[in-house]
Amino acid sequence: MDFPVEVPYALRCPESIVRIDAASFQGSGRAQNGTANLAHIVTTMGKLSASAQKLPTVITTADKLKIMPHRLYMLREWNASQPRVPGVRVLGFIKVGEKKLFLYDERGKMHEVTATCVLDFYVHESCQRHGHGRALFDAMTKREGIASPVQLAIDRPSHKFTSFLEKHFGLRNPLQQSNNFVVFKGFFDQQPAGPRTATAPPPSATVRGSHMVVPDTGRGAPYPNHQQRSSIGFTVGSAMMSY
Repeated sequence: MDFPVEVPYALRCPESIVRIDAASFQGSGRAQNGTANLAHIVTTMGKLSASAQKLPTVITTADKLKIMPHRLYMLREWNASQPRVPGVRVLGFIKVGEKKLFLYDERGKMHEVTATCVLDFYVHESCQRHGHGRALFDAMTKREGIASPVQLAIDRPSHKFTSFLEKHFGLRNPLQQSNNFVVFKGFFDQQPAGPRTATAPPPSATVRGSHMVVPDTGRGAPYPNHQQRSSIGFTVGSAMMSY
């Protein structure tokens, strides 16, 4: 989608896939105007993602990204030789973050895990089936230090997303969870600290919507935030997306 606005500072980098998080919205003076444009772009793309997936609420907005420890990887095109010339084209995005979840393995045993989750994934309808979804996914896993897609928990994946995972990574027969997350065989073996077994949610756990929320006790640290840059030249995202 084309945005006829001054390119936000957060999007002015050589790589075409850009990581956006809460820090990306900080700035003052002229930079503050850039963060307003960035917020407009992120929220607009989030609304398009929700509409494409026919979701009742918008999952990705700038306001949410400002207060949550999530990371959004955006694929965009712009004229780098003239950074002050208005105009940036956003092709898609993928958003990830850590969540503490109660998940069942293929034997029906419950595990309490802190997992990196794919929370939203969307490629604009005008540029699907050009490899942008794969470019986004690869850039995200490289930056997040994810060795295999099996390590990820996915929030409410669409049929297109599960087909994407099967086509590119051979992942089949997802393990559907009662909280609407999906994992694949091998997920529990891939967790950094090893799976944690639980017979029932702790008394302090609460349920918000379809998600089990457990107070953070400091157990099960999230994945490290690797700083290496992806060499892939794209920017996009959303987990129940259209490819």
